[in-house]
Amino acid sequence: KGTPSRTSFSQYHCEFQKIVKWLVDNGKMERSSEKEKFQHGIPLTLWVRIARRLEILYLLHHPDNPYEVEEMFNAGDWYLKGNTTAMASIPPTGCQGGILPAPSPQPVTAPAKTTDTSGADSG
Repeated sequence: KGTPSRTSFSQYHCEFQKIVKWLVDNGKMERSSEKEKFQHGIPLTLWVRIARRLEILYLLHHPDNPYEVEEMFNAGDWYLKGNTTAMASIPPTGCQGGILPAPSPQPVTAPAKTTDTSGADSG
């Protein structure tokens, strides 16, 4: 599978959080395995880029210790934001919300130039 869009990656993150919460609350999973499970759900093509970003951000992080879920998500979102194939996708506003359209740029208009045609001297 190829690299996901920002939208599908954000949806994965939100769904993952909901499922993990239920599993932990019902004693079906230990919170400590959350990080590994999140990482294993990320396509390898994206994980390579996420791992590189995390290595740059966290120079002293030991490779045997998993990164936090939010760190992995933020690194993936950062990469996908700059990926031209993913730019067309608009990420969800959050796990609770839906998708908001990107704000359209407001045109900047110069104020109308007025000229005094009365012939009166103002100074």
